[in-house]
Amino acid sequence: MRTKKLSEIEAPICMNCRHRINDNRMGFRCMAFPKGIPAKIISSRADHREPYRDDHGIRYEPIDNDFVLPSQLGAESNL
Repeated sequence: MRTKKLSEIEAPICMNCRHRINDNRMGFRCMAFPKGIPAKIISSRADHREPYRDDHGIRYEPIDNDFVLPSQLGAESNL
């Protein structure tokens, strides 16, 4: 198994979500998942722009509409 370089690792969309709770003592938390964001969302195996079990109807919303992570770009992007 090849080890990925840091530049190849994609940040989860959670990092740019307005609902994220900045509290390093409790790990990754947000208003949708106050006890901890599920591993599938943190690892980008689930897209939290779509409903996810127990998210209380709260989904990803960007903090700043001008800031876009590479994972948010559509296939039409030339990056």
